[in-house]
Amino acid sequence: MRVTHRQISDTSLRQIQQNMQALQRNQAQLATQLRFQSAGEDPAGATDVLVLSSQLRKFEQLGRNQSVADTRLRAEETAVADLQNFTTRIKELAMSVSDSRRDGSRRFVVKAEVDQIFNAVVGVLNQSLNGEYLFGGEQIATPPVTATPPGLNFSTSGATQGAAIEVAPNAYVTTGHAIAQVAGDTVSGILASLRDLSAALGADDPAAVVATLPGIDQVFESLNI
Repeated sequence: MRVTHRQISDTSLRQIQQNMQALQRNQAQLATQLRFQSAGEDPAGATDVLVLSSQLRKFEQLGRNQSVADTRLRAEETAVADLQNFTTRIKELAMSVSDSRRDGSRRFVVKAEVDQIFNAVVGVLNQSLNGEYLFGGEQIATPPVTATPPGLNFSTSGATQGAAIEVAPNAYVTTGHAIAQVAGDTVSGILASLRDLSAALGADDPAAVVATLPGIDQVFESLNI
């Protein structure tokens, strides 16, 4: 069974909550059963308070990190599902006009929809949460995709690794995937397939349309994350 980022994340959250509850109980005991009014009266006790307070702040931050990680992972699941649906539609469209006997006017109609899907995919890939790009990876503040008209030309940030966040002491969860892992690059991937399919349709070239099908199939594979 494949262990998803969400499953790892949920396990980490339970560990954090248990640790935080223990620390909160200790802090409450210290707050309600004070043995001293100043640090000088009980230096050892004062040190305990400082250590526990520092630990509590740390776990509170880890809890916030866990919430951020969970939100990003949920958003990625939705985005990838959208990309999978777009890919299904792309293949349907390509197959529908791959026969050389089909009227060329139909290919131009399909091209218009393919171009719309390209723009929608760019929007999905450039989603951001709190100023950080969902598929930004190690370049989380940089837009993953930049469309470069004319046509469906584009460039990517080149990010290859998902960003990691600490969700438990010395335990990190990768909060998603980078653009290269999800959409490939300018040679292969969902955007490249859309670009090539659009060009084939614009040229009314059934053979070129058929040539895009293997790349579209590979997109399905890359989105199985």
